[in-house]
Amino acid sequence: MFKIGIIDDEIIARKKINNIINRTIINLKIDYKVFEYSSANAFLSSNNTDIDLLFLDIEMGSENGVELSKIMFEKAMKPIIVFVSSYDGYINDAFGLNIYAYVLKSEIEKRLPTIINNVIKQLEKKAFVILATENGNETFKYDDIVYITIDNRKFFIKTLSNLETTRINATTLSGIKLLIGDQFLQVNAKYIVNGMHIKLIENGAVILANDECIFISRGKFKQFNNLYKDYLIRGGI
Repeated sequence: MFKIGIIDDEIIARKKINNIINRTIINLKIDYKVFEYSSANAFLSSNNTDIDLLFLDIEMGSENGVELSKIMFEKAMKPIIVFVSSYDGYINDAFGLNIYAYVLKSEIEKRLPTIINNVIKQLEKKAFVILATENGNETFKYDDIVYITIDNRKFFIKTLSNLETTRINATTLSGIKLLIGDQFLQVNAKYIVNGMHIKLIENGAVILANDECIFISRGKFKQFNNLYKDYLIRGGI
């Protein structure tokens, strides 16, 4: 069963998101349940640790959705998070693991159905790419890929489920990016990273889910920040 959470201190906003979820999922023939919470504390007190998808208001009175996302990471709670906000002033703070999108409340009717469908597809493990590797054709789930890199004209893929990299048959990073899609962002001339596995961006570097640090090309830090913001605004697609 897919478990979807909504955390917002405004009951009208919660009900609106809930209605959009129900209208979107009704024809997908999947088992799901929606949980509503009026605060971060209410959510944490519920011990509902296996939420799959979480719509999280960034500003809730004295509480902050970004801080909650950090607490969830520390508690090994890893829902796919969609930040929801009344304005875009918090987008610079919306970094962290499993952050899939940043949506303005004025745009939820337009954007949420696409986001919900794409997330469900990922959660059903239907989102994958087949790449030619040194071991033959292999299937990689998008969510499992941390990055793809080039070293001495050879290309390698790193996944969360494999400590070692796998050599893949490829010609250019840009060609790979076209194949695997816009969920992946080019950091420099040697690395393409999965936006969902960016834990932090600071001091001219990207910190990934596996704690590897990849430096952003000199003079490209602002450009990459904007690229990541665009990824959030698109909704991970």
